[in-house]
Amino acid sequence: MKRLAKLTVCAAALLVAGCSSPPERLAGPQTPLSQASFAPSPGAARVYILPTHSQGLFSDADGRARISIFPADKERGVTLGSTTANRFLAFDIAPGSYDLVAHGSDPFSKVEQPLDVAAGKTYFLRPVFFRTANDLREHGATGMGFDPIPADQAEAEANHFTMAPLTEKGATFLRQTMTPPQRVAQPAPSTMAQPAPMMMAQPAPMMMAQPAPMMMAQPAPSTVAQPAFVAPQPQAAPVPPAASSGTLEEKLRVLQRLYREGLISKSDLDAKRKALLDAF
Repeated sequence: MKRLAKLTVCAAALLVAGCSSPPERLAGPQTPLSQASFAPSPGAARVYILPTHSQGLFSDADGRARISIFPADKERGVTLGSTTANRFLAFDIAPGSYDLVAHGSDPFSKVEQPLDVAAGKTYFLRPVFFRTANDLREHGATGMGFDPIPADQAEAEANHFTMAPLTEKGATFLRQTMTPPQRVAQPAPSTMAQPAPMMMAQPAPMMMAQPAPMMMAQPAPSTVAQPAFVAPQPQAAPVPPAASSGTLEEKLRVLQRLYREGLISKSDLDAKRKALLDAF
């Protein structure tokens, strides 16, 4: 789709003071333009699209031109309605940037044209067929487009036109532009004092008295006199009586055996041996 230069809004806008309401409620399809209020609804812009003068190849026999509008940031548009040789379109719309399209009878006779509208202003436009060299230089394309119309010229033609109805989708689209999107209120963060976390006193660790280590009195080293160690005295081996003693040699051997076995000491051995020798 070819794009034309933006409409010159200062030549097309007419600011009118006074009470206003949306055109579709103010004036029905048979209301003459001369009886319509030119003042837009508060906070809105009003756009009048007057009948085209380009009848024939690029419009129907009755001068019909179908008008569509596109939001500037959308690819799909909405058909608002149609103008004919004696019927105009009128609507209120939220301020902003849009793209208008006029469709003729020929499938190639349409041109997308930017339109910027401001709150409190009224715009008069007419679908035209751009076919001259001057149109090419000014608009940069051929086909159907829009030209702004001065307010006094629109008023001069007022007695010849009546208002055409908007399509249902077109009227819905226009209402939506005037209705700001509702924002779901987010609940404000609660300012109620939050209970402080319970700081339960932790019981202090029980410091149980540890019993002192028992210092049991160690018995002092005994001062009781210990009996002195007395080495056992070897018992003197009984000396067999002389009558049953046998020979001196045998007795000496017995004494020697007792000494070897540790039963008598050396001194005992010597003493007893001396005694035996003296006895014999």
